[in-house]
Amino acid sequence: MSEPGDGSAGPASEPGHAPVERVELAPGYSIARVINGAWQLAAGHRQTAPDRAAAVDGLLLRAEAGLTTFDCADIYTGVEELLGDVLRAWRRRGGDGPPPELQVHTKLVPDRAALPYLQRRDVERIVERSLRRLGIERLDLVQLHWWDYAVPGWLEAAGWLRDQGMELWEAHELTRELVERDVRSGCVYLVS
Repeated sequence: MSEPGDGSAGPASEPGHAPVERVELAPGYSIARVINGAWQLAAGHRQTAPDRAAAVDGLLLRAEAGLTTFDCADIYTGVEELLGDVLRAWRRRGGDGPPPELQVHTKLVPDRAALPYLQRRDVERIVERSLRRLGIERLDLVQLHWWDYAVPGWLEAAGWLRDQGMELWEAHELTRELVERDVRSGCVYLVS
């Protein structure tokens, strides 16, 4: 199995599988070029609940094929728990702890009405809830979704996530000075 950042494609490099290209986001941290999005598995995005066992099996098949990066959000009802099941099933297949070749990226989406009052402890609580749901000790990447940049506080919230990675939406609104300062201090920006 591959180690993060070693350039190998993992299980997909075995006979019968085409290798999945990896992209290095930061030194020593690479992800599959194709990310498994999971919003469609959220209870709020479906008319019927997904078959949980079938969803876990399907996501495990994707991981075995080299699609080892998963995207979710704290507001995708039930998805972090489902990916927690995937991680536990992956661990049962061998090894202790979260397998290094699976990455989970989640979004931190504070309630829109709470933006003016958001505090560090609120961000920490949301991250801790995601960790609990996923059954892991550290998130690979946290993407911050700030509903309204006219409401102050987004840069502070982003700073609280500095050690975990983050995404800033509408990066064109950021000044070069702010971006350069945060890049120097270790933030990873993904713009979508």
